Amino acid sequence: MSAAVADRPFDVIVIDTSFLWYRWARPRQIFDQLRIDYDFVRRSPAVKLAFPQDDYDHCAVLDEWLSDWGVHIVFSPLAHHKDVLYPRTATRAQVLECLTGYADAGDAALLSRWRKPFAERSIDVAYRGRDLPKYFGSLGRLKSEIAERFVRALGPATRLRLDISSHAEATIVGDRWLEFLGDAKFILGSISGSSLLDPDGRVQDQVRAYELAHPGATFQEVEAACFPGQDGLREFGALGPRNIEAAMAKTCQILVPSPHWGPMIPGRDFIALEPDCSNVREVIERMSDVDSVQECIEACYRRLVESEECSYESFVARILRSIDRCVDGSDSGDVVDAGRIRRQEPLESLIAELRVTRVLYASQGESEQLLEGRIRRLQTDLSRRSHELSRRRGWRGAMRELLAANEIEDSASNEPPATMPVRTRVYFLARRMRRACRLLSGRAKGLAISATTAWRRDVSGRKSVTMLVADNRIDRRVLLSARALQESGWRVTVVACPFPGPADRDQEEFPEILLVRIAPRRVPPVPILWRAHGSDVQRDWNDVYPLYHHFLSSTLLHPGAVIVAHDLPVLPAAAVAAAEFGARLAYDSHELYPEQHVFSPERAELYRMAEARLILRADLVTTVNESIAEELARRYKISKPAVVWNAPAEPTAGLPIAPSDLLGRKLGIGAERRIVLFQGGLSENRNLENMILAMSYVTAEDAVLVVMGPDGGIRSSLIDLAASAGTLEKKVFVIDAVPQNVLLDYTASADVGIIPYPPVDMNSRLCTPNKLFEYIVAGLPILANDLPELRRFVADNRFGQVHTLGTAREIARAIDRMLASDLDPYREELTRRCHEFTWARQGEHIASLYAGFIAAARA
Repeated sequence: MSAAVADRPFDVIVIDTSFLWYRWARPRQIFDQLRIDYDFVRRSPAVKLAFPQDDYDHCAVLDEWLSDWGVHIVFSPLAHHKDVLYPRTATRAQVLECLTGYADAGDAALLSRWRKPFAERSIDVAYRGRDLPKYFGSLGRLKSEIAERFVRALGPATRLRLDISSHAEATIVGDRWLEFLGDAKFILGSISGSSLLDPDGRVQDQVRAYELAHPGATFQEVEAACFPGQDGLREFGALGPRNIEAAMAKTCQILVPSPHWGPMIPGRDFIALEPDCSNVREVIERMSDVDSVQECIEACYRRLVESEECSYESFVARILRSIDRCVDGSDSGDVVDAGRIRRQEPLESLIAELRVTRVLYASQGESEQLLEGRIRRLQTDLSRRSHELSRRRGWRGAMRELLAANEIEDSASNEPPATMPVRTRVYFLARRMRRACRLLSGRAKGLAISATTAWRRDVSGRKSVTMLVADNRIDRRVLLSARALQESGWRVTVVACPFPGPADRDQEEFPEILLVRIAPRRVPPVPILWRAHGSDVQRDWNDVYPLYHHFLSSTLLHPGAVIVAHDLPVLPAAAVAAAEFGARLAYDSHELYPEQHVFSPERAELYRMAEARLILRADLVTTVNESIAEELARRYKISKPAVVWNAPAEPTAGLPIAPSDLLGRKLGIGAERRIVLFQGGLSENRNLENMILAMSYVTAEDAVLVVMGPDGGIRSSLIDLAASAGTLEKKVFVIDAVPQNVLLDYTASADVGIIPYPPVDMNSRLCTPNKLFEYIVAGLPILANDLPELRRFVADNRFGQVHTLGTAREIARAIDRMLASDLDPYREELTRRCHEFTWARQGEHIASLYAGFIAAARA
């Protein structure tokens, strides 16, 4: 936290939801250090407001934290449980009820565009839910189980068109979620929340540990072992944002009744579904009554969208009144409340907003006089433009154009802003409204308001790294790099997409790293970047990566002295954030991203342009092998990037790995069979179909192929292919991925590791996939397609053979030739040199590269 911010005499400090999530951090030292860094909040005499959610999770930690910091007002969706959740805080603070989300103008505008007429919608019943961890109790489990129960109750003969899933891979994010709602007639739902209290996170830790030791344990088994008799003593439930979004979409809701639905009443605002779906026939009858359904939809729309109770504006006004009472004991009327924000001329609301944010710019070294001058110039310019636009388009048109302009900067132009796409205008409108809610609003007499979300920090002199990666299951390269830097004294934060499961396995395996997951469904509160940093970053990079704003927003909340882009999609966000904070920029190119054949020529050219413009800003460029390093240097006229292999961590038992029969025992095949193993994601364009078919032509009778890895979209088709060829469960076995901590033991139990990747583009032609190094470290002889880098590693090092692996027959001949060879020389060479290909050496290399940043800062 910048000293300029910490020493400022704020009138109001807002502690945001995302900031309060730090109570969940593992290891605990992260949370302890945060409280030390932000201790100025505890010492400040300002009015302090907190906006927690999921209060039942680590509630004792939260209560002690808010009480220690002297928070005056807590807005919570679970305020009616304050006797249990806030026994300390409630003795001195107001704990006030609020919703988890409010009707948002941006979502409403998008939904009005995508909302199809009810009769034309292609989905009869829709549902997306998350398989919540068992430490949310039976109430949390209902979120996923209601979908299965409903489908089972309907039976296989139903004529309803269903799009129902609680699987992670079916998750719908971003604007696609709103589009999905606009195409559904009905949507299932149950109350959000938990029926289990976890005061300090101990239950959560016990559940995770138990499930690691007992994979596949049922809820009843976990309950008996970790929280017997505690589930259901209280229900901590609340209306969720998706209920408001469904109302905006005018999608009829089918909900499990609960006393926590707030203003929604069963039968009037939604169709009631029993938890066991025993009344499914009555539900179907109600669904077929078109008039009744329309009445239900309109009633729900009035309750959740048109009602002031559920609007952001009324919530903002309520917050401001609460601040007034704390500041001077009265409702003085000089607050820019929600009603005035609506009634103000466009100029006035923008000026009020800038006055609020001026404290943030002052913390960056700009003087009050300079900021006031900026405001006056802005006022003059926008007044002129507002008058001109009002004359041409009327007041409403002027408001829309001013909000769409996204150019809060000095300008002497009288020309109206350039026309922007509807979606972009709506985005900026929604962003401003959210900022009004998050930062509240300025008072006429000039309250200084701080939003404690770590939005801007002084990163100079800090040994901190923020890594951006566009993965949900984070690449091991990223996590191992983070661990290596952490061990060498850096503080590392990794920003990634949501984990596709109930528990974040990446965080469990790397507890020392702070993992931050973006929220793709929500429009992010990215502030407009007013300062110029050069034309190569001063643009909207959303066309390169749809989640650009989400990653930029999270990076602004978690800045580091070094900001790392792991692959091209997140490079724009990393470059802009680095420019904002004066941080160093590192770019780790995992591949030749623009050269993937799945991209259209226009898309590929866009990626090449983005990489060409932004790679020049990088202080450090790294990549995965020599060929790609040489190509990047040639293509962009830069120094040859440093090469860091995708090597795995050395097993805890050390090297070499002792041979075993793990795969044989798992599959029930005898030791006399020889296993050819493919491990990795089951995705398109990896030549896996020909590899499966090849087993029909392999003449070695003792050969079996094992395909092991997570489904990338083609698992079922591979199984069908083997079944139709008559080789499934005979010569071809398809099994699930195994945990990373035992992967190499399984790898070592095979006889040959195969890499059949075809050179469909330059990117795949120069690839060195993770499995290459996993095979090497496991001591497994390798059969690979004859590609430049695979030849360099496999043939040149005498770790195996390379052949042309194109058609099924070519792969079959190569397998026969490999199995007919003496594999012992390959095994001996692998055993002798496997230590060279573990992460230990790569981690040391990474640490030495980043040490250069420290040396440069001291020079």
